[in-house]
Formats: sequence, structure tokens, C-alpha cells
Amino acid sequence: MIRKILIFCLAVSTVIGVQAQKKQKMETNQELNLDIPTHAEPVSVGAILLEGKKEGEKVIMIKTNIMEGYHIYAYVPKGEAYIKTELGIELPAGVELQGKWKKTSPASYPGKNGILIYKNEDSFKHIINVGKDVAKGTKIKCWLYYQCCDANICFPPKKKVFELILK
Repeated sequence: MIRKILIFCLAVSTVIGVQAQKKQKMETNQELNLDIPTHAEPVSVGAILLEGKKEGEKVIMIKTNIMEGYHIYAYVPKGEAYIKTELGIELPAGVELQGKWKKTSPASYPGKNGILIYKNEDSFKHIINVGKDVAKGTKIKCWLYYQCCDANICFPPKKKVFELILK
């Protein structure tokens, strides 16, 4: 009997915890659902605009979901033919960049000394400061330029562009 009560309590607390996590994600608007990568499109990319910690501060987040066995390049030394991933932001008047991109730590590429890669899920964040005179509905463009490869083949480079709207 006590065992049944403990199992019931554990189940209820698990449900409550999951509901609290979902509510927190909804409140902070940090959830970004990406498509499931496929062999035809091994890199799924999305972008979202998040609230910052200070007034007038926002965070641009670009996120990738890379299919198992594939990667994109974080660092490529001179003399290598691979294409390094690049990030960009086009800002309207009254919006300024703060600091630099904060990126997921890359991994070493096995067998290729000095090459760093991103694989699986990665995120790239940049803080921006939005002036008080910037109107709601103003658009910000951001992009990710990358080359995806597996152990046998590299795809042509792609540029994914996103328009984010200030609210």
C-alpha cells in the first residue's frame, strides 16, 4: 500500500514538474522548434528574438539541429578547402550590437588536426540594445552561412536568412 502511494506521489510530482517547465518556456519565449534534419537537409536552422536581462536589451538566437554523422565548420585553418560557418546581423537605426557572438563550444574534427566543427544541436546568441525610439514591428535580419559535410561528401554552402520582429 505504501509503495502504491509513493508511486502515485512520484507520478504527480513528475507531471507537475513537466508542466512547470513548459510554463517557464512559454513565459520566457525561449522555445524554438526546428525541423527534424534529413539526409536531403541535414542541417535544420531557426532564429528567435528573446528578452534580455536589462531594459531595452534583446537576444538574437540562431539555433541548429544537425543530423547525426554530419557537421558544419567552426574553424578551418588556411590551406583547407572547407568553408567556415559565418553569422551576421543587419540592424535598423536605433538598434546596436553589444559584445560578440556567444557560441556553443565546437568539437575537434577527428583525423583533421586544427579543424573545429559543430554537430548535433548548437546555438549562437548575440545581445542587442534597442533604443526607446525604435517602433514595435521593426524588422531585424540575421543569417547563418555554413557548409555541411559528413565523412564522405560536402554539400554546397548555404545561407539561411531570418527576419525577426521587435515586439
